[in-house]
This record gives sequence, C-alpha cells and structure tokens, in this order.
Amino acid sequence: MKLFFTTAMLLFIFTMGNAQVSLEKKYDYSTSVVEFETLGCKYYLMDVPNGQCRI
Repeated sequence: MKLFFTTAMLLFIFTMGNAQVSLEKKYDYSTSVVEFETLGCKYYLMDVPNGQCRI
C-alpha cells in the first residue's frame, strides 16, 4: 500500500509540476533598494540608455 501511494504521489508531482520559464521582456535598467533610518525603504532605478536615475 505504501508503494502504491508513493508511486501515485510521484506520478502526480511529475505530471502536474511540469513548467517552463520563458523570457517575456528584457529591461535596460536595474532597480535597487536603499533603506534610510528616517525615511524607510526607497527604490531607485538606473536607466542607463537615457542616463537617468529615477527615485
């Protein structure tokens, strides 16, 4: 009975867990997080092609 249950669970996991990651879009900038003592967390984005830093 244990063998049947284990086999059924493995079969279920392998058939339902089949997924593939695909690239949808590529960005030309990177985002980072800075944590200030008084302001909390702030995000900034470095847009390299335009030479900008967005906060």
